[in-house]
Amino acid sequence: MKKLLYLLPLIVCAAVVSSCSNRIERMSRAIQELAEQLQEDREEGLTFEEASRQVALGWAIRLHDVDAVRQYLEEGYDPNRSRGDEGWISRTPLNIIAGRFFDTYVRMVRGREIPDPPPDVAMLQLLVDAGADVNQRPYIWFRVHKYGNNNPSQILRRNTLIRTGWYPETEAELEELAIQRIEHLQSFVSDANRVIEAFIRAGADPDMRGHPTPFGAPSIVGRMTDTRAAAYFAVGSRPINEAIRKGIWWESQVDLLLRYVSLDEDSLVAARESDCPAMLEKITRLWRDQQAGQ
Repeated sequence: MKKLLYLLPLIVCAAVVSSCSNRIERMSRAIQELAEQLQEDREEGLTFEEASRQVALGWAIRLHDVDAVRQYLEEGYDPNRSRGDEGWISRTPLNIIAGRFFDTYVRMVRGREIPDPPPDVAMLQLLVDAGADVNQRPYIWFRVHKYGNNNPSQILRRNTLIRTGWYPETEAELEELAIQRIEHLQSFVSDANRVIEAFIRAGADPDMRGHPTPFGAPSIVGRMTDTRAAAYFAVGSRPINEAIRKGIWWESQVDLLLRYVSLDEDSLVAARESDCPAMLEKITRLWRDQQAGQ
């Protein structure tokens, strides 16, 4: 016991040193990313005023401030450039919209009014009208990939914990909870699909390939460039197969994309990887019908 008491201060010191080391490493990484970004700005001839505009536009989108976005665009802000704390991810306004989530169900439950159109769609249309390029990046792929089965699961667990104090841990408990909260799950999927539909209506390619790496951790994307990202995207996956891989909860998203694209052999692989018998049965049947129609 005495030895443990002697060792305790050393353990605490080691933990503090480790924590400080991690903070220093993160700070060093942030400084490096900022230096690289400033270097890019100098090479582009970007002024402080223009950089400030990009920051303001990025934050207005994050806050779902439609009026501010409209005002900035009317003042001549570039609809294809923004910036924020996620490095390369934040460099286009449409990428911020594709990655953000406006949860209509939670707002309705709390008695809040849902604008028509919702702010994500309204801001997307404002940017497109101002000249934003909907095919600058694989925005639809990003949306499909970012919001998968883990997202509604996390929401269900968090909301249940807040309301009841109980946290469902097993898949069986989560499945039972999902049946009870089916309206929220359906709303979540609908919210994800709403932005995809808006991108498609605006002319975005629903079959543009994407890859997770450029959309990864800030330590990675801080050193990402459009050229490097394009190389990853070229060998990436199709949005339809990403949707299939998520399972039957996302059947409406699969159906949405299939209005514009066809299945391929990788679609069967994705269906098997979904570990979802219902999705596998659906895609196998659709693939057979598609082959027979050819």
